[in-house]
Amino acid sequence: MTEELKKKVWAFSLPMISELFVQQLYSVIDMAIIGRYLGARELGAVGNAANIIMLFLVVSGGFEMAVDVMVSRLLGAGKNKEKVAMARDTLFLSAISGLVLVVIAWISLPALYKAVSLPENMVGDALLYGRVYLFALPIIYIYDVGRAILISNERAKISFYLLATSSILNLLLNLLFILVLQLGVLGSALGTVLAQGITMLVTLYLLAKTGARNWEPESSTSWAQPSWLLKNASFRSNRKSRLIPAFSLQS
Repeated sequence: MTEELKKKVWAFSLPMISELFVQQLYSVIDMAIIGRYLGARELGAVGNAANIIMLFLVVSGGFEMAVDVMVSRLLGAGKNKEKVAMARDTLFLSAISGLVLVVIAWISLPALYKAVSLPENMVGDALLYGRVYLFALPIIYIYDVGRAILISNERAKISFYLLATSSILNLLLNLLFILVLQLGVLGSALGTVLAQGITMLVTLYLLAKTGARNWEPESSTSWAQPSWLLKNASFRSNRKSRLIPAFSLQS
């Protein structure tokens, strides 16, 4: 591996490694503020609620990994139209999946809390936090897919900045809602939802801005049509294709 290639690999890898660290800080910030300013009961309720909600976030990870691999392959192959259509359709599907899971999770939360024997004095706060947080599911799904698209298009630094910004917003909004407005557990959930929502909008704006020409739909209704999924089914079913991202390493 040449020195130039090593520099490019490190330039791509370091922001992603930093993201993993920042992602862990996200939940630590919530727990630290709740534990310090609300109390042990609220901390236990939010901690249990967050663990249950994680069950409904795993699908987002699947979308994220899939779009990362496929956009990278299409980018390396120079298939810009297919890349844009696939990314657009994945954003659409992730949003729909998030909405469906909101309904499922909303209905099943009480039963799930009962299944893990959550103490009665925590159920009320856990339900409040969980159901408010559920509104962020579609937002998180779109945000995660958007970040994956940025990373696969060699925008790993931008992805890291977005995640860092989201963590800072989460911290500030939690402090505002809990300390200033005295909203308790509800304030923690609202802070997280708003931080994720703002960052998602910025992510979509950056996707549109950095790929303005490529993101222009072919017709006024093309955004509602799963074009890549239908027109490129052969790409997914080609078992001989190697599922290795073909990253472009141009500076």
